[in-house]
Order: sequence, then C-alpha cells, then structure tokens
Amino acid sequence: MNIILRKRKKKWHYDFNLNGKRYRESTHTETKELAKLYAQKIYNEIYLNKHHIKNTNILLSEFIQLHLKTQENNLSRMWLYTKKQILNKFKIIAQEQSIEFIQDVSVEFLEKYKMELLKNNKPKTAQNTLGIIQTMFKHAVKLKYIQENPVTQLDIIRGIQKNKQRYLTKEEIETLLKASKEHYFKDLVVVGIYTGMRRGELINLCFEDVDTKKKLIYVKNKENFTTKSRKERVLPLHQNLHQFFNHNKHKKGYCFTKNGDPLNPKTLTLKFIKLCNDLDFKEISLHTLRHTFISWCLIEGISIFKVAKWAGHSTTHITELYGHLCAEEKTQRDIDKLNF
Repeated sequence: MNIILRKRKKKWHYDFNLNGKRYRESTHTETKELAKLYAQKIYNEIYLNKHHIKNTNILLSEFIQLHLKTQENNLSRMWLYTKKQILNKFKIIAQEQSIEFIQDVSVEFLEKYKMELLKNNKPKTAQNTLGIIQTMFKHAVKLKYIQENPVTQLDIIRGIQKNKQRYLTKEEIETLLKASKEHYFKDLVVVGIYTGMRRGELINLCFEDVDTKKKLIYVKNKENFTTKSRKERVLPLHQNLHQFFNHNKHKKGYCFTKNGDPLNPKTLTLKFIKLCNDLDFKEISLHTLRHTFISWCLIEGISIFKVAKWAGHSTTHITELYGHLCAEEKTQRDIDKLNF
C-alpha cells in the first residue's frame, strides 16, 4: 500500500492506486495525522469493497440540473416546474451561506433553512418543500456523490394533519352548486365533484375526451399539458353529467372557458375561493372538490382500489389517507362477515 498525501489550499489530499485504478480526493482536514487516518479508512473500505469512491467535487447547482434532467420523463410539466423553482431557491440560499458543493450542505444549515420555511409557510408546505430537497439528496446518495442524506437527520415537523379530513358535506355541496350557477365556472365545479379530476385536468378537458355513448371520460396527456403522474386514465361518466356533455357532444375544444378563452388556473382558484369565503366555507380550495369526490366514494363503500384508479393515485397508499372517512356500516363491519 502506497498512499501519497499532498497539501493543496491548506487541505490534505490523498492519492493511491488500487487494483489498477487511481483514487485521489481531499481529506477535508488541515492536519496531516488526521489525513493519514482518513486516507487509510478510505483505502480499507475500497479494499473490502464496501463502497465505490468517485469524484464528489460537484457543485450544488450542477447536481440540481442533473437531478432535474433525470426527472423530465417522470413528472408533469407543472410539477417539474415546481421542483425547479424550489431547488433553485434552495441553491441561492445555500450560495448566500458560501455553500457551493453538494457535500458541504450540513444538517445545521438545513435546520436553519427549515426554520425559515416555517416562518413563512404552513407546516405542510414546509414539509413538502423539504421532501423535494430530500429526494434530490437521495439521488445524490444513489450516485455516490455523498454517503448519507442530511435531510433525513432533521427533526420532524410537528402540527401536520396526516389525514385529508376536509371535504364538502352533502349540504355544502348543494349550497355550492346553487351559488356557483351565477359564475362562469359553474359546470367545472359540477364535473370536479363528480370526477375528482385535478385543476389542470379540468381546465384542459376537451369535449373530444368524453364518450357519451360509452359513458367514459378520458384524462389525456396533451401537447401543453400532462397529468401529475404523466399517466392517462379513464373515468366513468356519472349520470348527473350526462345532460351537460350530451348537450355539447358536437362541440370541440375546451369544455370550460371564459368568454371563449381558456381558463387561467390562478384566477379560477382565486374566484372559487372567494365564492367559498362568501358562503362561509372554511379551509376550502378548488382541490377540495377532488377530496370531496374521493371521500364520498369511500363513504359510500366503493372499493379503495377502484377509487385509487379513478383518482389517478399511483398506489392505494395515498387513497388510504382517506380511510378514516369510510362508513362503519359499509366497510368497517366487513369484519363481521367472518364466521369460523
């Protein structure tokens, strides 16, 4: 074994060959004795084939670009854009603290970053943001740029409601449908309640996507829109939607427009929230229509597997977050069917 140590910019670097391959990297220490111990440890781990060493000197900014590139075919454009915004903001804040390389992101820095998130966001939003960052670091571990994910060492954020409890009651649905008749998005609200489609899916739904004869709705990827999972799916056309789609079955283009123009997502959301505030509905957003659909499907005893398929959930695990809503008489009491 022949380990060479060289000092560069106050830090000691190791350099050795093993099995015909050269390994060289910083020991991250200014002390030669510590550098020897560090280099010996690396040599032993390689010798024992515990892990493969590679050049980990990659800028945080470069790895973010690499990470996003690998996500392009797995995420919708909107979700990819959201991840890009969050990770680029994280990069800027890290650079403000003189953090340039991905391996220099410490747990201490992440704890401070988490606290700043909680000052300006709800706990759930902060958790989702950290989740995106954690996924990036998980990717870095997989590619062996770092040995462990620092985000996993953060303290758990308290005060997050795990189950998605807020959904519209039947009385609230009746009130909302009546009040929305005076607004341009009235038909979208009805379709949202009876399909559970996401906002983007509703806005981009076209009359050509609905087969009134087969009574099916096709949620499709399009040139300027992809579903959150990038997967297409088919929904049953509820009988209460037949009239709207049959009446418009010869039309083409977007199902929901304002003065003939496509709907603006942010404007639509703000207008809907204002309507709900006027009705004194608390903690309601356009996405609540989706929660309402999923919740009432489960309450009425529809199979969780079928609901997950309709909702476009990748697994039933997400749908199971609504499990507390299932009516005891129709689902929980299935246990009584056992008779030994």
